[in-house]
Amino acid sequence: MFGIFIQYHVSKPNPPKKLLCNEGNLLSQIDGKGSVYTRVGGLSCNYDKGTLIINDKSNRVTLNVL
Repeated sequence: MFGIFIQYHVSKPNPPKKLLCNEGNLLSQIDGKGSVYTRVGGLSCNYDKGTLIINDKSNRVTLNVL
């Protein structure tokens, strides 16, 4: 039972604290102290007039980041 509890909390997705676009790579800030980011696989990004544009193979999402 304890193992199932631990597995649930380890595999539970955590929403990113912050998204950052760096040279076309979408980065997600992970839990912890300091500025530690991980690359989000399968997605690319760019900024256009204060808007973060996130792309995958078939979809496009825009986020206003003013």
